[in-house]
Amino acid sequence: IRRQRQMCIRDRSRPAEELQLMRKDGSLVTVLSSHAVIPTLDSESEVEFYRLDVDLSELKRAQERLRLAASVFEHAHEGIMITDAAGTIIDVNKTFAEITGYLHEEVIGRNPRLLKSGHHDAAFYTGMWQTIAEHGYWHGEIWNRRKNGQVYPEITSISAVHNAEGVITHYVGLFADISVLKESQQRLEQMAYYLSLIHISEPTRRTPI
Repeated sequence: IRRQRQMCIRDRSRPAEELQLMRKDGSLVTVLSSHAVIPTLDSESEVEFYRLDVDLSELKRAQERLRLAASVFEHAHEGIMITDAAGTIIDVNKTFAEITGYLHEEVIGRNPRLLKSGHHDAAFYTGMWQTIAEHGYWHGEIWNRRKNGQVYPEITSISAVHNAEGVITHYVGLFADISVLKESQQRLEQMAYYLSLIHISEPTRRTPI
């Protein structure tokens, strides 16, 4: 502190800066330290030094939470889409691009309707949005269309995000491509069907008495 005071007196316009201070219990705290050097009324050659330290602990924790959230967003195995309250896409992650074939810059400012496959009727989407309006959340299976025109199935979760006043500000959609799962399910169903045909075609064998 004495060193900072001497520097501030030499340079009265020195900007505020982050410092690490030690608390009475020995723990460290990050603060934003600013100062004022004011000449005394008696003599301009004598000054008074005022210092203000603002605890940045909560801000640092919030920044760390944001950093972690950004890391999860970018490295998630699920595709993630964020829209504003009007449904305009404002961000997507890397997995979104890998699944849909659309690059980040190709979808920003557009509506998620660009992914519609035509597989679902209007009643399906009406029911989906009604569920979100009533419960703030919807989870289910949707068939969408990639940029190359291929239709594919996905498991999707859509959540409404509210502000402190309870007003919806954003929607967040998470989805996973389940094409491989669907193909495996179809093969199992075909196998079960063939086995049933074989069972029916086999002659009934009577056990001799």
